[in-house]
Amino acid sequence: MLGRSESQSGRPDKKVFSITTKGREEFIQTLSSPPAIDKFKSEFLLVAMCADLTSPEIITKAIDKRIGEMESLVNMISGLRSECDHPATQWITSYGMHVKGADLEFLRNNRDSLIAMAGKTAKLDEAAE
Repeated sequence: MLGRSESQSGRPDKKVFSITTKGREEFIQTLSSPPAIDKFKSEFLLVAMCADLTSPEIITKAIDKRIGEMESLVNMISGLRSECDHPATQWITSYGMHVKGADLEFLRNNRDSLIAMAGKTAKLDEAAE
């Protein structure tokens, strides 16, 4: 990796980096290995998994927030897609839009069933007392 600084008027120097020939060769060699499995972490799914411990209002807010986040991601990915003509980037943006679109469709079609689960454990606990 090579780096240099470029002066900018009224702003701090901008650092510009480029990859060396050896670095590029090593990067391409790394790409030859199968990728590790993706790591997945979702605070939304934790809340959904514990829906019975919360209220319908909490679950409704969580679903609405998630839908808003997914809509924003689809819009952001769509914007990136329209700004880029690199074929592989076009492919991954299409993939991202498909995955997030499926997420949105599932949430919209199944939100009521998750909301219906909310508060069930609390009601069971009250009935047992």
